[in-house]
Amino acid sequence: MQENHALSLASHRGLLVNIPHMQHTEHTQPPSSPSQAGRTTLTQYNAEEVIANFQALYDSYDFTADVEELHFSLLQFKKRNLALQELRVVSIALWYMALKRSFPDKAEEFFALYRAKAPFLNQPEKKAAQRQARLNTYLDLLRPKAETDFSPVAAYLADIFAAKHQEGAKIQLKLSLVVRQMYNLIFERLV
Repeated sequence: MQENHALSLASHRGLLVNIPHMQHTEHTQPPSSPSQAGRTTLTQYNAEEVIANFQALYDSYDFTADVEELHFSLLQFKKRNLALQELRVVSIALWYMALKRSFPDKAEEFFALYRAKAPFLNQPEKKAAQRQARLNTYLDLLRPKAETDFSPVAAYLADIFAAKHQEGAKIQLKLSLVVRQMYNLIFERLV
């Protein structure tokens, strides 16, 4: 039985976004034991559905609100732009973590498809290699503790933003919170 879900509205920091819901298909599997007879399970989502859902969230996410949390002055436009670019790459790495948690058997396939086609990671061509390398860095930083500890990513970002020693710890804590909030939102809206 297929149910078509209409677009739902989600908001992030006052930004109203449309995120399409996937179609859920229910089916009954042949029972492997008498106790499982008649159990209904959800069908696997296909890659296009999962990728489209993340892309809608990614396109509507307000990264500037996260940069504002860091209190860079308006004159620090290079640092603000760098923070925007880095947070965009971090969000893709966080999506991969959410994929691994929700789709352990399909995460690699879904992520490889997205990574090959993602406009931000592949355009303009002169920045593609740098963004792909940065994504690998964030994936490596997230791998040991996955969704439980974002402090390695926050420390790395604080170093990139060349935070002064006195404010470095404060910025690192803010970045940890920003990254955790971003992960929670991505995980909630994964499918």
